[in-house]
Amino acid sequence: MRPCLPLLSCAAGLLAAGVLACAAPAGAVAPPNVLTPMTVDAIGGAARPVLAADGTAHVAYLNVNESFEITLRVAERTPSSTDFTTVYTSGTGAVFENPAAAVAPNGDVTIVWATMSGGHQVLTSVTSNHATGEWTMDPDPVSTSTANVQEPDLITDAHGNMTATWIDNGHIDAARRSAQTGEWSAPQTLTGDRSGGHPDIAVDGDDNVTVFWSWSDGPGGATSTYS
Repeated sequence: MRPCLPLLSCAAGLLAAGVLACAAPAGAVAPPNVLTPMTVDAIGGAARPVLAADGTAHVAYLNVNESFEITLRVAERTPSSTDFTTVYTSGTGAVFENPAAAVAPNGDVTIVWATMSGGHQVLTSVTSNHATGEWTMDPDPVSTSTANVQEPDLITDAHGNMTATWIDNGHIDAARRSAQTGEWSAPQTLTGDRSGGHPDIAVDGDDNVTVFWSWSDGPGGATSTYS
């Protein structure tokens, strides 16, 4: 079975996070696999899927319980299974923003998301060890300012180095984590003293990373795209 894009499905007035599983390109689509039936009609946005080279699928999403506590959850489907199982759950509390996910060539998965720390939102990350199945929370936040984090994005290069980008107090910031050391670099502000929005990120075959963003700088507030 080949994984399709995850979706939010609605049944009996309740939201649920689910994923479709596809057969061969010309085959039929299997019924949705419900990951987390909800008892309240709230969920923190879109799910983020990644697929390793060996066929292992992971999907990160925000879950809301009956007490309206939000947690980040990660579900996994191994190549030999058709079912997803939860492999990581963050602590309950104030979790914000959709997560971003990337999988390294060796199958290790990294998730970044915004959560509360010290009275403001910080970018936090957790990484799996594909060989052992263990998930490790990075001890320090990716972001370092006291401004709130928004719209995180994440990408990996061919050597497993991760680059994250996000909005920090209206500016576009980015940081890189070395595959060798496992440590995040100090964030860099890409937009100088100007604001930016909607960051997106791409990497080429030589591991060069390009970040794209937009801001309103034209007549009547027209939006331009920069990199």
